[in-house]
Amino acid sequence: MTSTTWPPRGRSPSTRRPGAAPTRSPSRSPTSARAASARPPRSSPPSSAWRGAARAGISTCREQPVAGRTRLTGQFPCYRVYECADGRFLSVGALEPKFWSALVEALDRPELLARHLDPSPEAHAEVEAVFLKRSRDDWAARFEGLDVCVEPVLEPAEVELHPQVAARRLIRHEATGTEVAPAVPLEPGWRRLDPPGLGQHNLEVLGEVGVDAARLAELAAAGVV
Repeated sequence: MTSTTWPPRGRSPSTRRPGAAPTRSPSRSPTSARAASARPPRSSPPSSAWRGAARAGISTCREQPVAGRTRLTGQFPCYRVYECADGRFLSVGALEPKFWSALVEALDRPELLARHLDPSPEAHAEVEAVFLKRSRDDWAARFEGLDVCVEPVLEPAEVELHPQVAARRLIRHEATGTEVAPAVPLEPGWRRLDPPGLGQHNLEVLGEVGVDAARLAELAAAGVV
């Protein structure tokens, strides 16, 4: 008895094996074919154009973030840090068009609407000049309650006084130093363990690796541990 391979030479793999039931390839009816050909090609809605511009490269890892030169590090006027009249700063994150529109309205500078994703030096200079007209806190007061995605850049000493940080008790002062509490609410009285002192756990650690009590006593007497 000789062995054979399938499909036989000269026949394509799709050839039906002898004795197998015939199969039908799927086909469209004339009606469905005409309906498919009549459909217009799909296209992205205009509102998604800014998303593609803002995320291109970042999502595919083709663009490495570089300060001032990439989309989320200051390339566009709508997403960067601005200096104010008092030398302090504001962080602007109005990447979405609705936030940028609300911001230029609050600035009373509607002509800046077109500068949203304009990376030109002229666009940046124009927006910089606006923020330089007032102090950081004056701008923060003006934007209070508005959906403009602008926040003051705080000095370290100001962080603890921020209303949200204070209400959540995120900064705590303990005998061992200042701590940042977990961002999630925990039961009253919970806190991290104090950091260990120098050599505090030497005996426990050496015991776990096989140093017996007599040897530990010798090392302690010699001032090694």
